[in-house]
Amino acid sequence: MRNIWWSGKESSSHIKRVGWSKLCTPKAISGLGFIDLQAFNLALLSKLAWRMHSSDGSLLFHFLKSKYFPSCSFLNFYCRKSASWVWKGICAAKALVSRSWKWRVVDGSKIDCWTDSWLPDPNSFFVTSPKPGSSSISTVADLINHDLKQWKYDLVVRIFNERDAALIL
Repeated sequence: MRNIWWSGKESSSHIKRVGWSKLCTPKAISGLGFIDLQAFNLALLSKLAWRMHSSDGSLLFHFLKSKYFPSCSFLNFYCRKSASWVWKGICAAKALVSRSWKWRVVDGSKIDCWTDSWLPDPNSFFVTSPKPGSSSISTVADLINHDLKQWKYDLVVRIFNERDAALIL
């Protein structure tokens, strides 16, 4: 470890400059094991973004919703340039987290049928069918017969292409 900090002979005492990537390298592979604060901060902000997405009953959620996205959902807002640095951090974390999350269909009332990721396909969780212009279908709940607890087969086959219909049914 001495070789990272000091250069030259053992008696020499001037500091050697080392890149941040080398400092953050684990000790097991000749680094110093410092925590990458940027990655750590993004991880904490991602956790906050996930909490805001999954539990909309907190006081923080209601405050931020009223200030930054009063007329849309947490998934569909955009980050304004005039937002605070905390909110911009949450926006960056939401962009990172949203690439990997998908909806689990329970009743389908909160899932936008055309824009949310909800299909069980590892390549693309999104619907690839074009949205019919005259369709009143907006949420996944519109595709479910809630009394029988099953999909409305005829509606799904009529509206979606073959790939999407097969994934849904």
